[in-house]
Amino acid sequence: MLRKNGFFILLVILIASALIIANANIKTDTITASSFYDHVVNAVTDEQGNIWVLYRDNEGYTVIQYTPDGKIGKVTGLQSKGKDTGVLSEHMYVDKDQSLFVTKSYLDNTTGLVESETVVIIKEDSVEEVFRIEYKPEDNVWLPTISHIVCEGNNLFVVMNEISSIKVYAVSLASKEASKTDEYIPTGDVYIDSAVRLDNGTVVFSTKEGNVFVIRNKKEAEKIYPQNKSTAQIGKLHAVTGNEVRFLDYTADIYGSMSYMDFPLETVYKDDDVLLEEPQILFNDIENLYTGSKGHIVSVMKYKGDTVMLYGSAGNLKMFNVSQTAGKVKTVNTLMKVLFVLAALCLTIVIWQIFLYFDIKYFRKKRIVVRTVPKSNSDN
Repeated sequence: MLRKNGFFILLVILIASALIIANANIKTDTITASSFYDHVVNAVTDEQGNIWVLYRDNEGYTVIQYTPDGKIGKVTGLQSKGKDTGVLSEHMYVDKDQSLFVTKSYLDNTTGLVESETVVIIKEDSVEEVFRIEYKPEDNVWLPTISHIVCEGNNLFVVMNEISSIKVYAVSLASKEASKTDEYIPTGDVYIDSAVRLDNGTVVFSTKEGNVFVIRNKKEAEKIYPQNKSTAQIGKLHAVTGNEVRFLDYTADIYGSMSYMDFPLETVYKDDDVLLEEPQILFNDIENLYTGSKGHIVSVMKYKGDTVMLYGSAGNLKMFNVSQTAGKVKTVNTLMKVLFVLAALCLTIVIWQIFLYFDIKYFRKKRIVVRTVPKSNSDN
C-alpha cells in the first residue's frame, strides 16, 4: 500500500509540474499586434509568393510563414537553449523547394564576443545545421560576420564580412562539408558594412563610408556608387537573381537597383512614389524594406494603429493586416504545448497501468503467505 500511495503521489507531482511549466510557457508566448512590428528581424518571399517572417521574442526566434493571401502557414520555433541566450538571426534564404535557410550567431554571455556562427535549414519537419564556424576569444569577433547566404545547385554559398576582408565559403548540402573558395582584401582604409555574392560569383560590398564597390574576376575593387565624389548612407545590400543588387539610399531617399556588368543605377522607388493605391502608401511612409532573392519586396509598417505588411514585386504590391493574424500564432504555439502536456499525461497513465499489472501479477503473489491450519481434535 505504501508503494502504491508513493507512486500515486509521484504521478500527481508529475502532472502538476507539467501543467505549471505549460502555463508558464503559455504566458510568455505572446505575439501581439503591437509587439509584432518591433520584433521583426527579417522577411523574405519564395517563388510561390509565401512570406517568411523572422520574429524575435524573449524565448528566442520564431519563423512564421504566411500564404500569399495573408493566412498563417507553418510556424517554427528557434528557441534559445542554455548559453544560447545571445543568439541572433539576421539572414534568410528560401530555395525552390521551400526550404528556409537562417543564420544564427552565438554570443558569450560574459564578454559579449561572438563564439560561433551557424546556418540552419528548416525543412517540412526538421531543423538541421549545415554550416558552423567557431571563434576563439583572442579573435575578438564582436559582430556576426555572415553577410549573405545563397544556394546554387547543391551548394550553399556563405559570404563572410570580416570588416577589412571578405571570405566566401561553399558548403555541400549533401556532405555538409565547407571549403573556402575566395578571399578578398580591398586596399586602402575601408570598413566593410555588407557584402553579397551574385549569380556569376561577382562580389559586391558596401562600406560604412557610404560607398558601393564591385570586385570583378578577383581583381581590385571598383567603386560603382555613388558616381560622384560624395558619400551616401547605404542600407544592407540585397542580391537578386540575375546578377542584380538592390539597396536603400537613405541620403537620396531612393530604393535603387544595379545590375552586372556596368552596374547602371535604376531607381525603383523614390521620395513620394506611390507603393499602394488603396489605401495610399508612399515610399517615404515605410521604415524597412526586405528584398528576396527573386526581387520580391516585403515591408512591415504601422498603419492607423495596426501592423500591416506590404509584399510583392515592385509596382505590384499587396497589403494584409498582421494585427488580425498575430494572435493566431500564439494559439498555434499554445495548442502544441497543450498537446504535449496531454501526451505526457497519457504516458504517465500508461506507465501507472503497467506498474499495477506487474505489481498484481508478481509482487503481490510473493507477499501471499500460505499457512497450514492444524486440524482440530474434533475432526479426528
